[in-house]
Amino acid sequence: LRKIVLAAVLWPSTLPKLCADPEWFACCFPLPVFMEAVPDGASEFRMSDAKDFYESCMRLKDILYFNALIPALSIGLHVISWQQPCLSLGTLLYWWAVCLCPALWWPSLPLLLALCIAVLRRTKLRNAVMAHQELVPLTPQGLEVLAAHRNSQRMATWLKRLVVDRGGWVSKTTEMRLYARTVHRSGKPTMSFEKLLSELKSKDKAAWINWQTGDRPKKCRCNNVTLELLGSGIFRVDEARWSCAGVGKEGCAEEHEKLSTHLGVRRYRCPDCKLNFCAQCAVGGPQRNLLLGLPIQSLGLLKFEKLMAFVNTYDEAVEDAMQLAMTFLGIVARVTEPAEEGDFSR
Repeated sequence: LRKIVLAAVLWPSTLPKLCADPEWFACCFPLPVFMEAVPDGASEFRMSDAKDFYESCMRLKDILYFNALIPALSIGLHVISWQQPCLSLGTLLYWWAVCLCPALWWPSLPLLLALCIAVLRRTKLRNAVMAHQELVPLTPQGLEVLAAHRNSQRMATWLKRLVVDRGGWVSKTTEMRLYARTVHRSGKPTMSFEKLLSELKSKDKAAWINWQTGDRPKKCRCNNVTLELLGSGIFRVDEARWSCAGVGKEGCAEEHEKLSTHLGVRRYRCPDCKLNFCAQCAVGGPQRNLLLGLPIQSLGLLKFEKLMAFVNTYDEAVEDAMQLAMTFLGIVARVTEPAEEGDFSR
């Protein structure tokens, strides 16, 4: 080692003769950097695959948020706010009995489940429990339901949903909250649904509502009338069972032609012809971009290895989770259908 050091300092030209072993030169190079191998089929990866994966994730989020989390929150708030004294009192007595005698907890679970199913099968009681501002339909009926709660903050949230669904965007939430106070009085709306829409689109609201930045409103394919959002089936409207009219001869893009409750599927309806559409068909079916359909290598985009690996790793897991969630919602829809065929007023 001393000879090598002296040779490197005093006689560099003799250094190759002293270091005949080629592996010695490997110590002079930096440490190797390892890169993750590109998965099979990466050459056919398209940006539309990433877009479909993102939409699947958002769809799964909506299913869990609007059909599990929000209903559970709405039930809890309905009970603790004593909007129906008999239901709240019964819940309080039940928990009081369980706390005194914990052994009653497990035997009482079937009875508790049966009570929940009985409540959800009666449309009037179900809608009273599920009257959340994120679940109420964007229709005249939804306006009356929110006005009956006499809560301006909940009304403001519902109005923001209405603006976004009709193609607008609220830039100042405080202004919307102030306006929501004028929409209801004494538990009733101060104006009709049509007048409310016209006021939201008036010039004096242009300072805090922009109708040029949002998505275009959904139109009926028969008469070009703006469709009304009825929700995903948690809040039950006049007809629980429905089928999608589709976008053309091909039928529904999501295969919802069968007459069913379709719990978890966003439903739109034309106020004139009464045709129903799922969210995908309401916007005209799947929207495809030719540029997104090209392989990324043909576009010269070579820095997407991590994105490709992430999508290929979790794509099937997201699809399986969505199928499991929809299967569970299908079971819930069957056991909570109206008590009698065609009876939606009980």
